Amino acid sequence: MRLGIIADIHGNLPALEEALLIGGAGGVEQWICLGDIVDGGRWDGECVELIRRRNIPTVQGNHDVHHPQPLSDDLEAFLAELPEELEKHGIFCTHISPRTKRKRKVADRYEAWNVFDETSHGHMLVGHSHLSVAWRFNERCLPGECDETILDFRTLYHLDPDSRHIISVGSLGYSRDLSPAPRFGILDVDGRSLTIVPVTADPVISR
Repeated sequence: MRLGIIADIHGNLPALEEALLIGGAGGVEQWICLGDIVDGGRWDGECVELIRRRNIPTVQGNHDVHHPQPLSDDLEAFLAELPEELEKHGIFCTHISPRTKRKRKVADRYEAWNVFDETSHGHMLVGHSHLSVAWRFNERCLPGECDETILDFRTLYHLDPDSRHIISVGSLGYSRDLSPAPRFGILDVDGRSLTIVPVTADPVISR
């Protein structure tokens, strides 16, 4: 099973359309959206409508709840009804963090360790940080820490079968790392590997 992972679209319809096209050509069998469909780009309504029309399983992001953009009542209802978390193929998906005590952005190995410490999920997908990074935890990790890997474009990242993982694929809207390119992930569930795929569309274009 090849999963296409998209996150933090923020109204960037060209990037979303390109990601779906590239992923489809690359054998993606199912898509998962990690939230923040709207707020930041020109095409908020169009992005929500495309996600809804494609019936893509989606978790609710913070911008899906609180945003100034005017949307039709039915699209607002769609966003309001999105779940905060879901599980697909044994992978836990949420927007900000799987932590139960505090919802803090997972953006470094110390906060990632907090997630591992407070949850029992084997593999987790998160959005919100706009970073392409993976954290790995196993019995060899030092107390309070876990391994961190920056995910380079088109480089295969292998999921160690003896470890737990948190993965952030990055954003189809604006990035927060050294590359401005929008990107998405392709996760091979059976092959236990992940690839970050950039798209050529411009980063999110503000109104």
